[in-house]
Amino acid sequence: MRPKELLTLRWEDISINITDTKEQQQTHRLLKVRTENSKTGKMRSVNGPVGRRLKRLKKSYENLAMECGSEHYILRNPTYKKQDKNSPYQEVVFTNRLNKVLEETGIQEELDKRQRKITLYSSRHFYTTLRLQNGLDILLLSKQLGASTNYIDQTYSHIKVKTNTERITQGMSLIKTLEEEQEISLL
Repeated sequence: MRPKELLTLRWEDISINITDTKEQQQTHRLLKVRTENSKTGKMRSVNGPVGRRLKRLKKSYENLAMECGSEHYILRNPTYKKQDKNSPYQEVVFTNRLNKVLEETGIQEELDKRQRKITLYSSRHFYTTLRLQNGLDILLLSKQLGASTNYIDQTYSHIKVKTNTERITQGMSLIKTLEEEQEISLL
């Protein structure tokens, strides 16, 4: 999900996929990206293994005496002044935390040496790359991401080429055999 889509997620946007196995229903959830929070202006569902994390988060809120009603944001600010105001975290809070973690772990120094950068949005690119490397159909991936197949193809097409050597070169052994036979006949 895009950062804004994640930060505006409410408990009412979470559901169990009734077509999942009983085991998957313990771990996976459908997350509804509402039209008003979607970059494309289209509602979509994202399927992910976040069930246990959401359960722990809900328990943490309850331990702070914060309600988890359907209208409440999932990632809301639990500070004393904002606990009962249903205020979602702002993206800058997570960006600052990410930067602090990168700095304190020494990762930022390594990134600087390589002229690389990690942002909240980076996880979306990482997810897309992993899914393509593992052979997920580009149409299904586009539905999950809320992005066009054309965009995914233009941005990540190099991954499909790198991870499909076997499929791309299928049948090429015939050419090699013909070349070898030709070399033998020339001798």
